[in-house]
Amino acid sequence: MAAEQPPLTAPEILIRLAQGQSETSLLAAAPGLTSADIRAALLQAASLLRQQEAASQADFAAETELNPRKILVVDDQHSNRRLLELMLRDTGFQVLLAESSREALEIARAEWPFLVITDVQMPEINGFELCRRLKSDPQLQHIAVIFVTAHQRSARHVKEGLDLGGDDYITRPFQREELLARVQAVIRLKLAEADARHQAQVAARRNRKLTFLNQLALAMSSTPEATPEAIFKRPLHQLTELIDTEASALLLLDAQNAQLHTILVDAQGAQYTAMQTFRAESENPALEIQEQAPAIVTQLLQQADVRLSTPTDIRAIPMGSREHAIGALVMINKRHRAYASADWTLLTSTAGLITLTVENMRLWQSAQQQLQDLTLLNRVGQTLSSSLDLPHVLSSTTHMVRLTLNAEVASLWRIDEARRELQLQVASGPHTEGIIGYRMPWGAGIVGYVAETGAAYFTADADQDERHITAVDEVSSYHARSILSVPLIVKDRVIGVIQALHRQPHRFNAHDLQLFQLVANSVSIAVENAELFEEVRTFNQRLERMVAERTQELLAEKEKTIAILHGMADGLLVLDPQQRLLTINQVAEAMLSAPLSRQIGEIVDWQAHDSPLWRGIGRIVAGEEPAPDMTLDLPDPHQPDVIRSIQARAARIYDDAGKLLGTTIVLRDVTALKAVERAKSRFMAGVTHELKTPLAVIKMHVNNLATYYKRLPARKRQALFQSIQQQVTLLEQLIEGILELSRYDAGANAAHFQAVNLASLLQSLIPQLKPLADKKRIALRWSPPQDAAWTMGDPLQLERVCRNLIDNAIKYTPAKGHVTVSLFQRPDAPTPCVGLRVQDDGIGMSEEAQQHLFERFYRADPSHTIPGTGLGLSIVKEIVARHGGTIRVTSAPQQGSTFEVCLPQADAPRE
Repeated sequence: MAAEQPPLTAPEILIRLAQGQSETSLLAAAPGLTSADIRAALLQAASLLRQQEAASQADFAAETELNPRKILVVDDQHSNRRLLELMLRDTGFQVLLAESSREALEIARAEWPFLVITDVQMPEINGFELCRRLKSDPQLQHIAVIFVTAHQRSARHVKEGLDLGGDDYITRPFQREELLARVQAVIRLKLAEADARHQAQVAARRNRKLTFLNQLALAMSSTPEATPEAIFKRPLHQLTELIDTEASALLLLDAQNAQLHTILVDAQGAQYTAMQTFRAESENPALEIQEQAPAIVTQLLQQADVRLSTPTDIRAIPMGSREHAIGALVMINKRHRAYASADWTLLTSTAGLITLTVENMRLWQSAQQQLQDLTLLNRVGQTLSSSLDLPHVLSSTTHMVRLTLNAEVASLWRIDEARRELQLQVASGPHTEGIIGYRMPWGAGIVGYVAETGAAYFTADADQDERHITAVDEVSSYHARSILSVPLIVKDRVIGVIQALHRQPHRFNAHDLQLFQLVANSVSIAVENAELFEEVRTFNQRLERMVAERTQELLAEKEKTIAILHGMADGLLVLDPQQRLLTINQVAEAMLSAPLSRQIGEIVDWQAHDSPLWRGIGRIVAGEEPAPDMTLDLPDPHQPDVIRSIQARAARIYDDAGKLLGTTIVLRDVTALKAVERAKSRFMAGVTHELKTPLAVIKMHVNNLATYYKRLPARKRQALFQSIQQQVTLLEQLIEGILELSRYDAGANAAHFQAVNLASLLQSLIPQLKPLADKKRIALRWSPPQDAAWTMGDPLQLERVCRNLIDNAIKYTPAKGHVTVSLFQRPDAPTPCVGLRVQDDGIGMSEEAQQHLFERFYRADPSHTIPGTGLGLSIVKEIVARHGGTIRVTSAPQQGSTFEVCLPQADAPRE
């Protein structure tokens, strides 16, 4: 008679034990189950474990697909191959023959022999090279190799063969028994090596599983705040690889047993998730999920369009503790197969860890929820107590309510008692921008009901609530399903309603409503305080505005006066009748070199400083009436060589009754005016001197002509007339230069800037000046550059610069001298420039002369034997400065001079 089956099968008993259920509770939960049944299940599990360990000791052929009974003989001599074949006959080996190494490689890849016996000396590919190729092929590298040679054996050849991976080296002739003994020895050695590798692989797989469980425990215990997708994606992927399944999935039941969260990860690591409603029909939801797992996973695969093979084997392990149902761990296989005991142990251990992790997550979430509740109340209290600005209080409160209750929208309605309406005053969340200020009739909808009754209201699904109206939904395009509504009550009077909303049903619970009521009580008090504060602040603002307007008028007048005083170009001091300092501007402080602004209100001690300006001002204010104006010439403290001229003027100030109010002192810096007067005098002296010389020559020649005209020979008269003409030309040049400098000084000589190629300009100018050089037998050298030299400037003014410099070089160079004109470019300089260089080997000049070279009317030739006005280089410097360039000279007496002009480089104009 067959034994009666226990109420639970052995796998079910093992699963419940793995989930942490004790033997006592298991016996109590399953009537008819005995301790013997539990021990039998454990013995069965141990037997399966031993079977798996025995299976892990599989022979070498199962691992590598090499046949230990196959031997491949390779030799290019038929007689040798035949001899080896005969020696190996009747030994149980299957002998394969190859006459070349190439044929041997093909046979090895097709037949997978265990041993290759190869001759060393073969054409094309010898035995050593055949061995090297076998060992370099990952699929053939474990084939044993025995070398055979008829040549004299040497240690070098043996070492070479063994270094290549050979297992033995035999020298012909040899006996059949020797060959068979060596073959058997090599086979035993290779089988031992294969078994060691296999044992290492088994141990490695076991270690990977243990490492996986350890890492799984660490990862799951360290991230309780992460989402299930983030926590379980990598463990599910690793589990899929370890168990060698097509995919793994978790079916997680939420804490309310209302929704099932499905997470599926395939062998490539791709993750798919889904949420669906779940209703438990029994007291053990985990077992229900286990039964429904194939249908749930198949539906997810279809919805996600996952390209997996058609699953035929979907198995689920239920997960749950004594208090809660967690869900199920699901394995998806391509085909039905029997799991090894170690695999079931790994799966049940993983399920237990996941169960523990989910419970920890729920405990952590519960603690976080409590912490968030306390944080919300604390933040609300801080916000409400830190500010009496009503809009800020209401806006901050709705924002915190939305975040803490996980609501999508939080809104606050105020009651307009005069119009018997409710107005949406503040809202936070999506779709709320356009509905602020929306009005609803008194008593309408859930908001109206709460405002009218003063009672909190909670609806899990507004679509099923008859009090809910959709007027606000239509305006905002936001459809709320879960709604919490709490009245704001001040002194038994409802002043408004605060709401939390969500588009999904059943998002709030009784705990949320209780927390919401505590927040509403604090908000009610804050609203009342803010309204009282608003009334007081409005009154104060009215008074402050009146005072501020008057104060602003006074400050504006004062600031205007101070701005005028401090904006004066002249220094200003204002003293009261007792000579206390009332006002001083920055200009006066700078002139007096003393920080008198720190002494406002103090009596000024005019003897405190030993300065001519201080003493002068002291003399001005000492008498009954101010002394007349005085001008003092003082050395500049920053530039000892510069003399500053300060004009001081004082005046008494009286009121309408004739009472003395104080003294004002004005200090004016007239240094520039005096410098202009001195420059004007020097200029006029220079002009007069330069004009007198040619006029005196003209006057003398005219007197000579008038007196001695008839006595003078024609040649002498012609010479006098030419001299007069030269002096007139010099006068014209002098007057034109003076006028041009005057136009530069007045800013009237406007320049018309355009792109100018200095190379083209000089190319046309040099032929005009060459006759002057030829007349003095001077070599004028000019080599046009290959590249254009573009700058922005006035072509006529730049031509005058070039003409003056070249003309001066010709004038101051003696006969048979040289004048070289060239252009240069400096594109890598801080300011890229193009330049003109004029070099001569003329009389040169001293260093002192170079310092005055560009002054007006200065002549490098003190004897005036070389014609000129002394204005040419002054005009050149003015033109170069106007073009943003520089000019410098290098010279020494009797060693010639070099002038360089640098002008800003410009791009070539577009065609």
